[in-house]
Order: sequence, then structure tokens, then C-alpha cells
Amino acid sequence: ECDRSDLPETRIIQFGKLLSSTLLELADSTNHLVLIAPLPIQYRDPELFIESDGKRGTPTAAVAAVREPVLPLYSQLESQIPNLRIWDPIDLLCTPVICPDGDEAGGYYSDNTHLSIHGASLLTDSLANFLRSLGP
Repeated sequence: ECDRSDLPETRIIQFGKLLSSTLLELADSTNHLVLIAPLPIQYRDPELFIESDGKRGTPTAAVAAVREPVLPLYSQLESQIPNLRIWDPIDLLCTPVICPDGDEAGGYYSDNTHLSIHGASLLTDSLANFLRSLGP
């Protein structure tokens, strides 16, 4: 049941209930569940970008503020569902100062929230290692 509230707190609670019920249903039919932590968002307006070390993008603090309400929920779910693991590639996409929109090889995003092929390629080794670490 969803009340379509505009209050962020209410929306997080609703999201948590829906996510929890879905994951609990899936947990019975698989050895491992992987939930990817929220990836960085990019400002839609490039005029809001900052520059750091020759790169431009969204301030890491702004990305952290978007992720902050969801990460405790993910941790809680991970502690409640034994076969759930969280993979968080934030350190691969952001520095302590900036989440760049790309590098000299290309853009990381196809729009402000979806990774491009180049952006996704930055994560493949880390994700593969993470999945291997889970075992059979």
C-alpha cells in the first residue's frame, strides 16, 4: 500500500517496506542476493558542477546527502536477511570531493542517473570480485 506522500521520510518508509517484502520473497529461492547501493547522481545543470583535479561533476557531499536516507535501510535489511549482501561502488566513481561526470576516456553517465557503457566498465572488475567472494 502506497499513500503517494511527498514527505521524504514517508517515502523512505514505504520504499523500505516494499523492498523488504520483495527481498524476503526472493531470499527463499536463491543462495545470494545482492543489492547495489545507490550510485551517484549528477546534477542536471552543468552550471552547478564543481571542478577538482581537472575533473568536473557533482560535489560528493551532494551525492552523500541523496544516499544518506537509504544506506541505513540497506544495512538494516542486510542484517535481517542472511543471504543479502550490499555492494557499494561509490569509491570507484567518486573522490572525497567530487563525483566526476567522466574522464578523458569518456562520460560516466548516459543521463544524470544512469551509467554509460564507459561508466559501467569502471565497475566490472569490482563487481566480479564481489560476486566471486560470495561463493557458490
